[in-house]
Amino acid sequence: MSLNSYQYIMPRGVNAEGLAEILHGHGLRLELQPSVATEREFYDTFDWRLYAAGLVFFIDRSRDGTRLHLRALADGLDIVSVAAKEVPGFAHELPAGVLRDRLLPLAESRRLLGIASLKCSSRCFKVLDEENKTVARVLIERHGVVTGEGARRLGLGERLVVAPVRGYSEPLQQLRALFEHELGLVRLNGAALEEALAALGRHPLDYSSKLRVPLPAGVTAGEAARRLLAALLNAVESNEDGVRQDLDPEFLHDLRVAVRRTRALLGQMKEALPRSCAHYRQEFAWIGRSTGAVRDLDVQMLAFPAHAAALGPGGLGDLEPLREVMRAQRSRERCDLLETLAAPRYRRLKKDWRALLENGDAAVWVATDEARRPALESASAMIEHRYHKVFRAGVGLTPESADTDMHRLRMQCKKLRYLLEFFAPLFPRDDIKSLVRPLKALQDNLGEFQDLGVLLEALPGYAERLNGGERANRARVALGLLMERLRLRKELVRAEFAAVWARFAHQQHQNRFNRLFGSD
Repeated sequence: MSLNSYQYIMPRGVNAEGLAEILHGHGLRLELQPSVATEREFYDTFDWRLYAAGLVFFIDRSRDGTRLHLRALADGLDIVSVAAKEVPGFAHELPAGVLRDRLLPLAESRRLLGIASLKCSSRCFKVLDEENKTVARVLIERHGVVTGEGARRLGLGERLVVAPVRGYSEPLQQLRALFEHELGLVRLNGAALEEALAALGRHPLDYSSKLRVPLPAGVTAGEAARRLLAALLNAVESNEDGVRQDLDPEFLHDLRVAVRRTRALLGQMKEALPRSCAHYRQEFAWIGRSTGAVRDLDVQMLAFPAHAAALGPGGLGDLEPLREVMRAQRSRERCDLLETLAAPRYRRLKKDWRALLENGDAAVWVATDEARRPALESASAMIEHRYHKVFRAGVGLTPESADTDMHRLRMQCKKLRYLLEFFAPLFPRDDIKSLVRPLKALQDNLGEFQDLGVLLEALPGYAERLNGGERANRARVALGLLMERLRLRKELVRAEFAAVWARFAHQQHQNRFNRLFGSD
């Protein structure tokens, strides 16, 4: 664990010599040290999971070495600081310890990406006591943001840093009291992340996988649809580079979700949309098909270690030849996906779709009676209709029902969930949250059931591609054990469905739906 430092805005018009005089006037002696140059790089996931959790993660490089810091945004204090050479690509690659324990549950399978870089020059003073011992350090730091043009940096002003020395807590508190109470300096969070991002034209939380589209009261159905579809196109384009570079599996997941949401909205609001939107339903269906195979393999490979671990300590090693086959298959499917993203058809789709969404003629989006209808009324009708479809699809399911019936219910649940997310701003937030909670639990159950079925169906095909030899034979034996465990797990998930459905179909839940969206 690190000792915490405290940072402040440097008083306007005060230089290093002036600061030394101020401190000397309060009985503190200073000794100037050589200047120090430091490089700092901030990291987070693409969807800001660390920042959203109130954390800032960065690496500092100086002549004294390299350290990773995890800092709380609220108070600017280090939670942990450890020596390191570089930041690993993923949290699971960090060495065991507090840093990994804090980051892994947040980042999961998302890559840690550099989001801003600083160069810092520091003038350091030792604070000496009567015995000439160093009891604290005071630094004057000037930061610059590294831009895409390399050498050109943007100034962020000067900061005053009070750094402790182990075993001398009282001088640290004396300096804090001087700066905060007597001089009235403004305390900073210590990382300069927000300033760096602002200088780069960015801001925290500028991307989220959650759909957040404001819908003002009285907005028409056509205009609401246009705003939602534009946000979804932005989400598709935001994730393209991450998919192309294969940075982590969530880029493709988020792109697919945006495509599925687009298709759902085009299908469920077709009466309120311009007639030309029928063409785009087909085009987005093509994108959905083109991305499906890679995503299926991503899901299977992400879940594979946990499934294999159930076979014992050697399970993952025994199954490694099978994972190699899966990786090779993913590489082939990914080549097809990249061809789709590079195809003229895909580029034309985005260009034409963007032009329609940004059409300056507002009449295009309010051309029908349904388009001119208040979005609140339209949304209520669609949600009520979809809810009854979910209910009819699920109420008759039994343990003997076909897997296709479970899948049909799952698809209806997705469409209902999308509608609730699309139009959540038009309804009381707490009511929407209370409705989504049991729906999400139902989706989780159906989703695991579907994933297990897809994996069980795919594994024999992967096994056929195994080569001969002892490794392959061990893999076949382990695969037999794995498939049996997967079948048992699938039966258990199926058995859990009844209780999950009962919570979703509870009368109180039905009453809430009817109160919010019912036509009576």
